[in-house]
Amino acid sequence: MVPEFGFGSGSSVSYAKDAQMACLIAQWNSFISSSLMSYELFRTPVDPSRKPLISQEKSLISLGSCFADGIGLRLKDAGFAILANPFGTLFHPFPLFDMLDPDMTLGSSGYLDIQGKAHHYRLPKTFYAQSKDELEGEFKKRHSALHQSLAHNSVLFLTLGTSHLYTKDGVWVANCHQQPAALFQKEMSSLEAMTEVWEKLFPKLPATLQIIVTVSPVRHLKDGLVENSLAKSLLRVLAHTMVSRAPERFHYFPAYEILLDELRDYRYYASDMLHPSEVALDYIWKRFQESLLTDSARDQIKRWDKLKGRLNHRPIHPDSAETARFHERLQRDLKAFYEAPQPQP
Repeated sequence: MVPEFGFGSGSSVSYAKDAQMACLIAQWNSFISSSLMSYELFRTPVDPSRKPLISQEKSLISLGSCFADGIGLRLKDAGFAILANPFGTLFHPFPLFDMLDPDMTLGSSGYLDIQGKAHHYRLPKTFYAQSKDELEGEFKKRHSALHQSLAHNSVLFLTLGTSHLYTKDGVWVANCHQQPAALFQKEMSSLEAMTEVWEKLFPKLPATLQIIVTVSPVRHLKDGLVENSLAKSLLRVLAHTMVSRAPERFHYFPAYEILLDELRDYRYYASDMLHPSEVALDYIWKRFQESLLTDSARDQIKRWDKLKGRLNHRPIHPDSAETARFHERLQRDLKAFYEAPQPQP
């Protein structure tokens, strides 16, 4: 209930001469009432276009920064078949485009040994093996699986993280692997350079592949906020260039704008003040569903959310007959959920 300022039985006499104050109070009450009824007054909504690309029968791939992990985990949790960051997190467009190139190989250089484990400068630090041969074999296996998925009625969720690039001996690296900083040179990739690499990759992509491009809302404070803003702006223009190249196949989802322009409050950030909080991710996930999932896919998520609530239920009397009946109904409903026919593409 909206609180109102009012006057007691004797107040009309006390404040009879203060008609102006009474008018201001009435206006204030009216403003508060209308504000509480319309949350739109307190935010600038970002309205993603409706592109129902994601359905249950689609093969989904998520590549990019840690924000891609967040969305990928939510899609997986909702029961969708998704290949999420099979190589680990990649922040710059160059290593991302590299992985999307079907002809990409690691080559003979770039390997390094860290505490007895084989790593490679073109791979994230979380991707390693016991030996060089094992690392190369595992990479080929994952790279092949990625491109098999890309070729089969797929939707790719591609998250661009930063325009800052590190090079070693004139060759870019996906990760510095905690090696001495003196070994690397840091630069800001130009829009022209990133676009050129993209234009070379584009003809190699499967003609049926749909790509959702977004800019990660995670800020890179190590570079400074001014540099971060510049890096993100270049990525935003790159994303626009990619979508403009083939708008029937490429689509932009405004995760960056939703966090910075719609939510725009530190309560929507994690404790490091850089990453979105779980509340923010849940909200972006909701907007993601509204924009990009088919109606049947959204219905599936609603059904699954209800089932998850029942799965997480902790009965007060676990040995009772009522609890036994509850579990019987739950098992029946779970079976019906997993055996439900999927919509045809």
